[in-house]
Order: sequence, then structure tokens, then C-alpha cells
Amino acid sequence: AADVFASIIVLLVIRVANKPADDDHPYGHGKAEVIVSGIVGIILLLVSFYVVFEGVVGLFHPVESPNILAMWIAVISYIAKVLLYRYSLNVAKQHHSKAIEAIAFDHKADIVASIAAAIGVLLSIIGDKMDVQLLLYGDKIASIFVAYLIFNIARQMMGESFQILMEGNIDEELLKELEESIYEFEDVKRIDRVRAREHGHYILVDIRISIDHFKTIKEG
Repeated sequence: AADVFASIIVLLVIRVANKPADDDHPYGHGKAEVIVSGIVGIILLLVSFYVVFEGVVGLFHPVESPNILAMWIAVISYIAKVLLYRYSLNVAKQHHSKAIEAIAFDHKADIVASIAAAIGVLLSIIGDKMDVQLLLYGDKIASIFVAYLIFNIARQMMGESFQILMEGNIDEELLKELEESIYEFEDVKRIDRVRAREHGHYILVDIRISIDHFKTIKEG
């Protein structure tokens, strides 16, 4: 349900993000993708709280072993989500889309959840067969572990979105690559300042350079 909701938001926002710059938004609408990435992060955060609550409450109630079908559903979910994660990540890199990257991270959280769910269900079934009461709670314990992993992914997504919205500088390595590209022009004698910030699926760069003082303004 959270995935469907997140996907609908992303579909709507990508339309806005791809609009060209206008009088009201001279730098374009790219940050809409960053905002939706943060929203997906918040959705995952709420999911992690819900899962951990259900898991903890379940520990204080008698439990029954889940059906073996539950484990196979988790395995099928894992395979599907691995394929979706890889595909989404490739599309995100290809189009430099923060919104699609958010969907990819959402799938990554589901991959972890599927593995933990399969293991938890399997432990519960083993506990039921061997009459080991503690193992019957494997499903609940696995859900708490899942919640922790989803929380970490949500925190990472929200942190990155906040950094971009606060106009944080881009990665140092990418900044060095930009400087190397600038120095490919022989007339550039010195870089006085270079600043760059992410704006969704593109990067805005401000550069101040020095050239030979004897050049005319036109040559400069």
C-alpha cells in the first residue's frame, strides 16, 4: 500500500519536475523530485514505526506458526523486488532522477523485508514442528529487525533530501571532476571559486575564473 501511494506521488511530481524554467521558477522545477524523495522517506519512516509496533505487541501475545505459503510469498516478493530495484536504479542513474531513486530505495527496503520475513516464517514453522516455543516468535522478531533496516533507509533518504534542500555542496569527487573539465580550457589560468548544488535531476554550477589580463572583454 505504501509503495502504491509513493509511486502515485512520484508519477505526479515527475510531471512538475520536468517542466522548463519560467518567470516564477528561473532555475527550473527540479527540486520537486527532491521533495518527493523526502516524502517517500517519511512514508518509509512511518512504515518502520508501524512494523516495529506490531512486532513488539505480537511478542506479548500467544502466537501460532504461519502457513508455509507465507514463506513462498516472501521469496517471490524478494525476487520481484530485486528485479524492480535494479531496474529502478538504472533508470534513476540514466535520467539523474531523485524521484525514481527514491522508488528504488523503497524497493531496497522491501528486499530486506522479504528476506527477513522468509527467515522469520521458516523459524516459526521449525519451532512449531520441533515444539520450540521461542522459535514461534521468529516471525515477530524478524519484523522488528525489518523495521530497523527500513528506518535506516528512510533516515538516509530524508537526510540526503534535507541536504539538497538546504543547498549543500555536491560530492567532493564530482566537484574535482568539474574543476578538471574547466581547466581543459587553456585560457583559464585560475579557478577563483566553484560552487555547485543539486537541483533534482540536474546540477547548478557557479564558477569564477581568472584569465590573462591583456585580453579584451570580448575575448574574455
